[in-house]
Amino acid sequence: MSAPNIHAVWGRHVAQRRHDEDDLLHVTMQYLKLALPPDAIAHHSPGEGKRSKGAQVALSRSGYCKGWPDIEVIHRGRALFIELKAARGVVSAAQKETHRRLIYAGAEVMLCRSVGEVEQSLRECGVHLRASVMDARPMRVAGAWRDGGDLRGAGTATVGE
Repeated sequence: MSAPNIHAVWGRHVAQRRHDEDDLLHVTMQYLKLALPPDAIAHHSPGEGKRSKGAQVALSRSGYCKGWPDIEVIHRGRALFIELKAARGVVSAAQKETHRRLIYAGAEVMLCRSVGEVEQSLRECGVHLRASVMDARPMRVAGAWRDGGDLRGAGTATVGE
């Protein structure tokens, strides 16, 4: 028999923690795997979040830079950084400073609140994407059609052919 939920016993409502930025990161990385051309690569460096004291020390000792953007895209020798924020997310002071330093170093930094904004920003930077979140057609994967959910292949941008 499991223990009763103490909040249910006392009648308190506890809001579940929202993971909007984590969800946005997951969907964005899926989209980038599908959409980026062969001459581009995307990477997410896990950084801030709830960690034990020991894990925080190890992260700091490994050279982690506080405020680093969520996603790095390298395209034809250019460094493009994407900071993802949920609808009500706020850029921290550390993030603003790191973004300022990256821009000073010659990189481009984008603040995006949706996969559509990521797509638009990358296209504005001259990245020729192979898929679009705006396209409503199903995508063809390894010779079979399947529903692409939020990630639908664009026209000639099929995978597995």
